[in-house]
Amino acid sequence: MVLLLSRFALLPLLGVGAIALVWARAFSSEFWVYAPLEGIASRIVRSDNLAPDVLDGVAPLINNLEQLQQCLPRATHNAAIIRGRMLQIAIDNSDPDLVAQASASVDTMIRKSLRCAPNDSFLWFVLFWLEGMRGGFSDDLVGYLSKSYELGPYEGWIALRRNKYALIVYPLLPPPLQDRVVSEFAAMVDSGFIRDAASNLMGAGWPVHDKLLASLTHVSLKFRRQLANDLRRAGVEVDVPDVTMPEFRPWQVE
Repeated sequence: MVLLLSRFALLPLLGVGAIALVWARAFSSEFWVYAPLEGIASRIVRSDNLAPDVLDGVAPLINNLEQLQQCLPRATHNAAIIRGRMLQIAIDNSDPDLVAQASASVDTMIRKSLRCAPNDSFLWFVLFWLEGMRGGFSDDLVGYLSKSYELGPYEGWIALRRNKYALIVYPLLPPPLQDRVVSEFAAMVDSGFIRDAASNLMGAGWPVHDKLLASLTHVSLKFRRQLANDLRRAGVEVDVPDVTMPEFRPWQVE
């Protein structure tokens, strides 16, 4: 009797196991179908210059993914990145019709991916960038950027892209978000991303360069010196906290 009851008790678990096995097979099949997107998206993130025909080669796969009802967060994330690169190519080619078409395609895939995985910090940033490019600054952009910082405040590879664009709209951001942007700049320097930080400071961040430099107080002295040297080589003389530079001699500047 006890044995019969124990076997009976296992029946629901066996049913769940069978369902899980069927689901796993289906999921595994879809995963492998869209696996090629992973490598291409990774190369785009690494700033590899992929030939357009490589991107065109996976376009049918992405179009199929767009129509899929099943939620595949990693695949849609990769597809959004690839479509973003296609949009960048259209912008570089100065083709307004293609830009409009590519923008709509990127928007669709980003929103599909975020419905599956709303914790994707990078895609919230890309949505901020895309909507800003298409329609200019709006309150929605603040929400997208805030979400990106909330979900991924210390992710270096995201910061390398996000900080520059956040500094462009810095005066329009609420103070708490401004503080996040400044802290991100300091974190970039403290992580050794000196060239990118210097570029941001001399570019979009120049109107608030005093605030950016003041945020470096607790950054490694080694990296503060490197930043000061990079800025000097670019012809920019600023006061980096607690860094004493030798007397400026123009003939020694590279």
